[in-house]
Amino acid sequence: MTKEYEFKIGAIQLEKDKSDDRLKAFEKQREEIIKENNKLRAIIDDSEGLRLELEKEQEKNRDFSKKMHKIETELASNTSLEQELTEINMKLKNELSFTSHEIQKLKEQLKRVI
Repeated sequence: MTKEYEFKIGAIQLEKDKSDDRLKAFEKQREEIIKENNKLRAIIDDSEGLRLELEKEQEKNRDFSKKMHKIETELASNTSLEQELTEINMKLKNELSFTSHEIQKLKEQLKRVI
């Protein structure tokens, strides 16, 4: 029985060694998976930060677009008013010229009469 017992112990020891090797391989795999998981978690955290930054920039962009539209509308209104004032100014100059001419005629007529 000693040889049979030694053979069984040897077989059990061999199975134990194989199990230990598999356990070490699994532990190594587990460590690699944990490292990869940590890397991925850091990437996700960075991505979240970038996403929040992008949202802030998009909000700023929307605000700038609203302000730009308001300024463009004011500019169009001002351009329209400027054209209107230019036309009024031209009319006033014409009226002034006409009135000056009429006054000059009246002065000449008054000189003739006097």
